[in-house]
Amino acid sequence: MRNQQKNDEDMIMRHELNSNNAATPVVTKKWGRMSGNNIAEYINLGGFSGLKNALKLNPEDVIKQIEVSGLRGKGGAGYPAGLKWSSCAGQTGEKYIVSNFSNCDDTNMIVNTMIHNDVYAAIEGMMIAGYAIDANLGIIFLRNTQTVEYYIISAALEQMRFSKILGKEILKSDFQFDIQVVMGKNNAEKGQEIIILRSLAGLSPVTVCNRPHAAEAGLYGKSTLYHSMETLASVPAILEEAYLETKLVQLVDTENETILITEVAIGSSIGDILVREGITTEGIKAFSFGGSMGALFPPERLGMLIDFDEINHAGGAFGNAVIRILREKECLVDNVMHCYAVSSAECCGRCVFGRMGTAQIYETLKDITKSVANRMILIV
Repeated sequence: MRNQQKNDEDMIMRHELNSNNAATPVVTKKWGRMSGNNIAEYINLGGFSGLKNALKLNPEDVIKQIEVSGLRGKGGAGYPAGLKWSSCAGQTGEKYIVSNFSNCDDTNMIVNTMIHNDVYAAIEGMMIAGYAIDANLGIIFLRNTQTVEYYIISAALEQMRFSKILGKEILKSDFQFDIQVVMGKNNAEKGQEIIILRSLAGLSPVTVCNRPHAAEAGLYGKSTLYHSMETLASVPAILEEAYLETKLVQLVDTENETILITEVAIGSSIGDILVREGITTEGIKAFSFGGSMGALFPPERLGMLIDFDEINHAGGAFGNAVIRILREKECLVDNVMHCYAVSSAECCGRCVFGRMGTAQIYETLKDITKSVANRMILIV
């Protein structure tokens, strides 16, 4: 366990796994075992063995292992990673790998926690993907608020170049691959794939309808493999033949002053996770899944499983796995109002519903909390 001060609250990062949830950690297996992102310690703990194993195979066999593992994208829709890889591998010409190393919103601490505890796993996963689809450049995207994380990642990449693990003739092979770190320019550049790709290309960060798949025409119109940081951090374990399908979740119990991040097996129930982590399920008024963009659920839904399809179909946001517990003293309207405040502030502004609708809903909810709203406003 590692303690860290965050916004005047104690953030408890737990990375042990209960046998009822998963047999062994995947993304967090090196957390707490390295002093910062020290490349020598990462290597001593078995780091880059997945990359070494990949380089012994031909690219088609690497993709086959990703397909057989059942790995799905952990940033949102849960699209099968193997299908993405094989689609990119089938394209010709220049290719890119792009990954979003930023949090979905300011309430989500998962990605920054990954960067501070073990950034190499995701970088290694990006390199394995590069070898598999025949790409030579990876791009890591950060929000404009992640200055500290920018320097952490940049320092890690420099250590890798110095150790001949990044650049040309990687690990004494013919494989060459490099990585750039790019910071966004404004808050509208969230986790949406198209918004980040447009931002990287110097275009306005807005969504676009009827666009081709990134595998066919992504960054600069070239074939692009886009993954979340957590998805890439899961890849090395597959090549080490030690992969289990897991998800990092953040549990927030404000009334009991608890914020913690833990890794759980896909298929674990929310209620069981809370009990395992010592968070009482008594007195829960509601809980939300998906951070500021998520949905509210009654306590009767604590049996809901951490599963790609179940969470998304229920209205939650699987990629933004922040579970917030609301107890009797907390106001549900205040919680929803905060969600719309974030939505309004971070809206790309492309459509009227986002640009004006979220702001109007926020103002209406604010009137309700101040007891100045009337029935006619609610009807309208």
